[in-house]
Amino acid sequence: MIIIGDEHLSPRIVRAVSEVALRRGWRFDNVTGSDLCSLEDEDWIETFANVGGNAIVSADRAMLKRPTLIQKISDLGITGIYLPAEWANARRQYQAAHILYWWPRIEAVIEASKPGAAWIVPKGFAPTSDLREHVEKSGAKKATA
Repeated sequence: MIIIGDEHLSPRIVRAVSEVALRRGWRFDNVTGSDLCSLEDEDWIETFANVGGNAIVSADRAMLKRPTLIQKISDLGITGIYLPAEWANARRQYQAAHILYWWPRIEAVIEASKPGAAWIVPKGFAPTSDLREHVEKSGAKKATA
């Protein structure tokens, strides 16, 4: 599996996940510092998918309010993983702890997800929580409980 973090994920966080938690044989890259960095979301996501990418991880929950972008992700058959809204503004140590805590479930969801699905990672560290699928409701994309 090839996963990429968007520009809202620090390359250090991506590296920490890669070194500490990533499954053998999987790869976790970052848009920051790559040729994709200067492209619009729709363009870098399409380029990533076209070179064999499987999933994106984003701390930009505003993406979920862009139906054309969500449709493009769905059409490309990649999985979208979206971190909690508070995550992007949190301190780096919280970001690292949070993503490492949830990483085994993120990998399991990426592996089992139907192509094109979008998933939301819970905030906090509640052991009874799980990722929830972002589904269409009343013509607009909305997260379900």
